[in-house]
Amino acid sequence: MPRAIGKITKSRKGIGGRGKKKVVNSNNATESAETPQPRPNLPETCKPYKVSSSSKKIDFSEYDKYDIDNSYKNELIDLSILSDILLQNTICKNCKQYGLQIRSENCVGLASTLILHCLHCDFVVKFSNTKEVKVPDVNKTYCDVNIRLVYGLRCIGKGLLAGQALCGILNLPQPPTKFSPYITILHNKCKIAAFDSMKNAVEEAVQENEVMIEEEKRNVPDVILEPRDISAGFDGTWQRRGHQSLNGVVTCTSIDSGKVMDVAVVSKYCICVDKQNHDAYCYANHKGSSGSMEGAGIRQIFLRSEEKYKVRYVSYLGDGDSSSFESIVALKPYGNTEIKKLECINHVSKRMGARLRRLKQDLKKQKLDDGKSLGGKNRLTDKKIDQIQSYYGKAIRENKTVQDMRQAIWAIYCHTGSSDEKPEHRLCPQGEKSWCKYNKAKAEGKMYEHKNNLPEPIMQAIKPIFKALIDPNLLKKCTHGKTQNVNESVNSVIWTRIPKNNFVTLQTLEFGVFEAVASYNDGNITKCRVLKSLGLEPSYNTIRAMKFLDSERIRRADQAISGFLRQSRRLEKLRKRKLEEDEEAATSYDAGMF
Repeated sequence: MPRAIGKITKSRKGIGGRGKKKVVNSNNATESAETPQPRPNLPETCKPYKVSSSSKKIDFSEYDKYDIDNSYKNELIDLSILSDILLQNTICKNCKQYGLQIRSENCVGLASTLILHCLHCDFVVKFSNTKEVKVPDVNKTYCDVNIRLVYGLRCIGKGLLAGQALCGILNLPQPPTKFSPYITILHNKCKIAAFDSMKNAVEEAVQENEVMIEEEKRNVPDVILEPRDISAGFDGTWQRRGHQSLNGVVTCTSIDSGKVMDVAVVSKYCICVDKQNHDAYCYANHKGSSGSMEGAGIRQIFLRSEEKYKVRYVSYLGDGDSSSFESIVALKPYGNTEIKKLECINHVSKRMGARLRRLKQDLKKQKLDDGKSLGGKNRLTDKKIDQIQSYYGKAIRENKTVQDMRQAIWAIYCHTGSSDEKPEHRLCPQGEKSWCKYNKAKAEGKMYEHKNNLPEPIMQAIKPIFKALIDPNLLKKCTHGKTQNVNESVNSVIWTRIPKNNFVTLQTLEFGVFEAVASYNDGNITKCRVLKSLGLEPSYNTIRAMKFLDSERIRRADQAISGFLRQSRRLEKLRKRKLEEDEEAATSYDAGMF
């Protein structure tokens, strides 16, 4: 139950609460005693812990550009109730008697023709239950409610069958049997909205780049940098797993603003009888394997960047498990201009865990110099591997130079193998604020007992992995401190519009991608823009719902980056890892074992 207005409560003590008093104001918004000033354009009911990327993208003032008409709403009503009300309370203007009734006929989707007639005379009035709109640039009239229905279903990743089930349960007429005309007009408008959004994202990236260039010139006056030579992250995603998909999408995002700047939608679904000579209306725009879709899409984006946006992507942020970068270098889209490779910090940190697990698997049945295997209790467990991987990634994130990164990573190796007999903490930070408990205890004049350290044979086994992952050429690509989280987030939003378990053609795929990109960059205000471009007024209920969805998006994003939830996720991950280790130790499986 919601708390009473004005009631003072205490939050739970611990990681997140810190025992501060909180007050519930008249708007039911919980405020701390030290409430920060709300950010511009942010509703009072959505005050975050920290500033998230979503809160930077969404501008609530855009909603003020639309006139909200409270009288223009779509409401559901039982026609039998309406008919009874008319019968008992309305007089026919022709015969002056009570006896008016209403019925519907000629349903086209949710659009119906309603007939108001008198039981005593021949009085009849016909009217529609929805507005008819003539879509700009399309020489055809569509019903307001049907466009909204199809648009709404596709925004939540549903199609005709889901619409039929929904309307059936609500006792409404069935939706239009053909979605393709609606998909076509929605595709064209969403494409325009997405292109405008991506063009604005490019200009934002250029402005961010200009600021960085000015700062760079203060340090190195002779440096020559072009403002429209920007950095971008690239990633491919497929509708089906296993690289056997007929559809794929490549996203290009700004490293600085976190917005999508370009997309390439790739499909090899062919409907032609003659596969060698494709028809003009064929959906296929790619030849080759599904795995090569990513490289093909990235090449498209690079080749059209100068013509489309007048920019060059001179820094390429991508994962290390793709050959797409080599294909771009060979292509030379900008002539002799060098394209620099940047590594995603998350992908690089995962290399440590992947290589340690591979080593553990390779040496599973071998004995080390101490007569024991690599894994097992108090040895190189999965929990220990996760810990080393986390420390490795943290060493890269928290240091700006290659030399500092190398020292911090090598400090992890020495610290992990240190013992009471042989303490190796000279590379660890010194002082009372050090993360190294040995050096911290030393600074405080206390004794420290080493626990959970790895034996010397294990340290010798994993030493080559550490040497390989402190390579200066690798760490030099990580000094930017960026990840591909933005690309992964965009991919997730795309596949909520186009579910992976339902195959779609190129037009529907593009429609979902454009709608997802526009919403990701600017929020749900883009849905209002699309409706307006179709000749439909967003009106009261639409504006209210879109603002609420944007507020929820910001609230969830701000909570996700809070320290409390971050530590909760970390503890939950460790708990699941420990549970997996216990179950693996207790249960054995092999073909023919029992």
